[in-house]
Amino acid sequence: MVTDANMQVPPPGDTEPVKAEVYCIRGETVSIGGAMEWIIAELARRFAHTTEKKPKRQWGDLKRYIKTEGLNPALQDELGDVTGYFRPRNLAAHAGVMIVGVAEATQIFRLYRDKGIPQVELVTLDELRDETATARSGYRAIQVVGRALDDYAPAVLADMNELNRARLLGESESRPPS
Repeated sequence: MVTDANMQVPPPGDTEPVKAEVYCIRGETVSIGGAMEWIIAELARRFAHTTEKKPKRQWGDLKRYIKTEGLNPALQDELGDVTGYFRPRNLAAHAGVMIVGVAEATQIFRLYRDKGIPQVELVTLDELRDETATARSGYRAIQVVGRALDDYAPAVLADMNELNRARLLGESESRPPS
């Protein structure tokens, strides 16, 4: 039995630039998520009359409304982009990240749970950037969905102030209700 052991391990390499980049990428993805979730909640509340509190459930209610009203064929790409946003946002907001410098290499490990099962992934900065691009695509798509809903039923958003309208639809001009 070893009672006195001493391990000599050199300090990790310089990982600060990688840490800073990961921080920025994750921050952007989470920030996009906050804006998107407000848009989803507002559209779901106003059009689908949802009482749900969770963004994924609000999105489900809004998609059902879009389908019921027959608007989904024209919005298939956008609906897919919005649905695709949820995983990158949840990983950016909730997964742990461990950045390890070994010799000349820096590795990024993402730790999260999938259906309660712990997962560890080795990810690259490019993969994290791609996830941010997916979130951006979802953000643009939810605004397209909002504009389509506004075109379909302009009276629903007629009382909205200019700032919220710009945030919701990506445009600032008011349209009179029809």
